[in-house]
Amino acid sequence: MYITVNFNRMDSITKLTLLVLMFMQPLNACRLWAICTRSDITFPSLSGPEVEEVQSQLTTFYYQSENMLDGWALLSYDNSEQDSISPLYRSESPATNDSALYWTTVETLLGSESGRIGLGHLRVATSGSNSIPNPHPWMFYKNNLSYSLIHNGTVSKVILYDLLTDNGSDLSWLEAYPPQTFGGGDWKSTGWANVVDSELILLYVMKEIEAHGDMVIGFQNAVINIIDAGTTASQLNIIFSDGETLFVFGGSNGLHFTESTDYYAVMTQPPTHNSDQWVGIGHAEMVVMNS
Repeated sequence: MYITVNFNRMDSITKLTLLVLMFMQPLNACRLWAICTRSDITFPSLSGPEVEEVQSQLTTFYYQSENMLDGWALLSYDNSEQDSISPLYRSESPATNDSALYWTTVETLLGSESGRIGLGHLRVATSGSNSIPNPHPWMFYKNNLSYSLIHNGTVSKVILYDLLTDNGSDLSWLEAYPPQTFGGGDWKSTGWANVVDSELILLYVMKEIEAHGDMVIGFQNAVINIIDAGTTASQLNIIFSDGETLFVFGGSNGLHFTESTDYYAVMTQPPTHNSDQWVGIGHAEMVVMNS
């Protein structure tokens, strides 16, 4: 099933301003993809036509990577194992430069006997060092679960730092889960320049989930607070997962979703020749998908 929640708090003037800003955004931005199968269906048990549709999505994703110069990554969740999941592959090159490797990884993802959720990311770096190999999907491990997040947009690290630390008064969460600096030094000093906004978003989502003891409320509160602090929803296009559910959020048409007999899927820019009916999410809309 999937459910949608709209928590748009903005007046018409703000909406118009955001619409103008949205059209000012560069066309070269990260691309996201995710899939969640329905009921007890796993990737190998998708019907022939459904497999063709998913292959069409991943072919479109492959060609989109040509302009995504900072790498690609694919992640698969396996029902038999939820602890310490890691991406199938992260590359620092466009998938079109890694053709054989990309399609081998796709084959591994769709061939996983108990695989039910997959995520993909094509990167154009806007935060942190451009020399960092694609670190998406970002991972967070807690209570024998592997949480993941992929993100399209740019969010102020100052805003995220203030939310994570209660305006600098409590560093305990960041000290317990320090953001990566990729060899740039301590995150409290020289390494901060290498910290990527997407990882800070994940850390804040997890902080809110722990504070509220609930996945939906925690995720919802996190994105509301980030927007209320001065971020536009169009810069907060997110797919977040715990291995059983996909949480999708973003600006108007920042992500598109579809459902078929066997699965739900999400893409930044879906195929135009695909027979699936794709629907763009609304402004500041959250879509929750699971079996």
